[in-house]
Amino acid sequence: MLPSGRFFLDRDSVYENNRRARQRALWLYDRVREDVDKAEELNVAADSGRYKTKEEPPFPKLWGKEPRIDEKRCQHVWGMVADVAATYPRLLAWLAEGRVSRTWNVFGSVVGVARLIPGLRWLLWHFMFEPVAHYAPWWTALYDAILQELRREKNKAPAHILTCSGSEVPGLSAVTDVAVIHDIPGRKELRQRVVNMSSGCIGISGLRGSGKTALIRDFCSHRYGTPHIPWVDKKADQPFLPGMRVMIQAPLPFDAREYLIHQYACLCEAVLADVRFNPTTLVEHALGPILRPGLGRPRALLGGLTGVALLVLAGGLFAGTWPHLAPRTWELIGAVVALTAGLAAIGWRTRWAFIEARQVITLAADAQARLRRLQFLRSYTRTHGGTLSAPMGAGVSMGTSSEFAELAITLPELIDDYRDFVERVVGGLEQKEREERETRDREAGKLPSPETSVRLVIGLDEIDQIDDVAEACKFLDELSAVFGTPKCVYLIAVSPGTLAAADQRTVPLRTSSGGLFDEMVWLDPLTEDEAATLLARRVTGLPPTFAKLCYVLSGGLPRELLRIARALFTTDGARSGTATLADATRHVIAGEMRALKHRALACAASLTVSAAPRLFRLLNDDQWPMNRLNAAADHHRQAIIDSILGDVSLLWDGDGRAGFREPGKDVDPFTSEVCDSLLASLYFLLTVYQLFTGTSAGDYRLEDVPLVLRDLSRACIALGTNPYLSALLVGAARKQLANAKFPGFTDACAPSFLSQATDAQLKLVDGWTPASP
Repeated sequence: MLPSGRFFLDRDSVYENNRRARQRALWLYDRVREDVDKAEELNVAADSGRYKTKEEPPFPKLWGKEPRIDEKRCQHVWGMVADVAATYPRLLAWLAEGRVSRTWNVFGSVVGVARLIPGLRWLLWHFMFEPVAHYAPWWTALYDAILQELRREKNKAPAHILTCSGSEVPGLSAVTDVAVIHDIPGRKELRQRVVNMSSGCIGISGLRGSGKTALIRDFCSHRYGTPHIPWVDKKADQPFLPGMRVMIQAPLPFDAREYLIHQYACLCEAVLADVRFNPTTLVEHALGPILRPGLGRPRALLGGLTGVALLVLAGGLFAGTWPHLAPRTWELIGAVVALTAGLAAIGWRTRWAFIEARQVITLAADAQARLRRLQFLRSYTRTHGGTLSAPMGAGVSMGTSSEFAELAITLPELIDDYRDFVERVVGGLEQKEREERETRDREAGKLPSPETSVRLVIGLDEIDQIDDVAEACKFLDELSAVFGTPKCVYLIAVSPGTLAAADQRTVPLRTSSGGLFDEMVWLDPLTEDEAATLLARRVTGLPPTFAKLCYVLSGGLPRELLRIARALFTTDGARSGTATLADATRHVIAGEMRALKHRALACAASLTVSAAPRLFRLLNDDQWPMNRLNAAADHHRQAIIDSILGDVSLLWDGDGRAGFREPGKDVDPFTSEVCDSLLASLYFLLTVYQLFTGTSAGDYRLEDVPLVLRDLSRACIALGTNPYLSALLVGAARKQLANAKFPGFTDACAPSFLSQATDAQLKLVDGWTPASP
């Protein structure tokens, strides 16, 4: 079991029932906020603009009236801290000082009693809990969450020049778990589909970098189900859905049996770490050795009875009446002990019928037994012997022994056992939810509220990383045997290629997928506004026009969006605040051109055609084509772009095409793909260069052509699948710019390879209308 998964609490239960945890959350927020204000990128003045720490104690009074606090501030702080705790469950344990219930403290009875004494409570806080906060991993996560919120506030001020306030831009690193996912359509759609399904499998598909892993992680991070926020009215797009959520990641390659064992073990560990299935009262601890199958062994039973006997003895000694008990009383005590031992001995084997009836209630013990069976093979050894001794050292001894080794569980048995455990987990979740609902209604003095359906949600990630679509489909087919358990929903990240291969086995282009998935959620690239929102949370000093450049060059994919933004801040003048949009565009396009030429060279190295040396000569020119672009004036830039496209087209169009094929044969498909993709990529990058460097003259504004930016973003996505579609999208964008009287743009500029495209290559883009809303 992973260290972070051994113990976690319910964020809503901690907020509602533990006022000391709320107080410590305020204390923690204030200390982290002090560090956040020191960040270079915020550039907050030390003398006047820094956040003023509230002088609030880390714990309120044990008795008496609770100190007045700003309820609105407390709710805001708790919402942020609870989001961080979804990824780092130890944070909730720290806030609650390990208290699970009134009678159970996971740090031990001594700590639980010591914190009730005012002086010792302060010492425990000062030496045991407070030092942990500054070095725990959730301190950094909370720091990032607060910093993202302040970045968004700071970016509301208008800016026009790219500015880097600090020596680095840490917010543009890889996408982290905290405060990254915002309300995109895919997130709302996933919530609604889980609510509407009582069981089944939901596939989550999209291009690489579109955020499939982040979406599954965001949904499954709330381990107790949809958070029930008491100070916010229930939203229609986020209905209350209790239960349990588990996310499972496994390394490649996948074997169905090994993966299922890993999935089974992860579910068992999640049950063992869930406080709802662990004993939290004195009665459960006392009766546990008798009723729980995992502890119902002679040693555990003897230990439990001994503990009870010692407690009774201690009580009698304190009362001062124990030594004066009458003999008749001792006889009654002996009779009770003998009767209990006799019943235990007679019903030792039949007790399993009672345990089976209570298997859902004692789910943690069942999970422990199943986990042990998955991880270890068991062997049984029986030995019988006897010795007969005689005088003078003579004797006779006899003995027999037998050993039994348990075989590894087969895949059909494993599937059956796993489905049985899932059904028990769902039953346990329903029981706990019913008890919690009845308790809430009774404490509030309300009539019984309607039953709330629970869901066990299991997210399976990394399956979309299987490159071989045939292997991916085979793996999903083998895994599908565990689907279909009532009130259990699976979320599976699947690549579009795997989904298409599954569709081809049934009816092409169905809206569902070959019986593997009951529902599908498609993650589309981010829109321009969504991309701007994501960047505003990750970095400061990035004006809206620069964010539009990032959106176009990334196609709206979050991973690419952050990569382009990182490249922007390496522009000369970004540190000094003198980099204009034209400067940043030249810098980023130059980097994209270098990467394009490197990839084209790697692909062209495998070509054995006569035209390859000329292509190598062109791609090996380090300065081409940026030297010609940067030296051209704005009104000559269109002619330079035509000339650059012509340099490549001459190698591929007309008579030059004969150099890419053997005599009497057609052009190899791979060769055609390399050359066509190179031309389409050049066409796209040159158009973006011309558009964004031309804004510096003030002749037009990017805000006036939102459809052009959208089409160019789609063209960037299409470069990876269909260069002809990408070229048509870029051509349509140029036509819109020409019709809008943008200086320097004509719709006549286009790569000539489209005239050589076959009908099969063009049929995918026939009838495309990129300018339509």
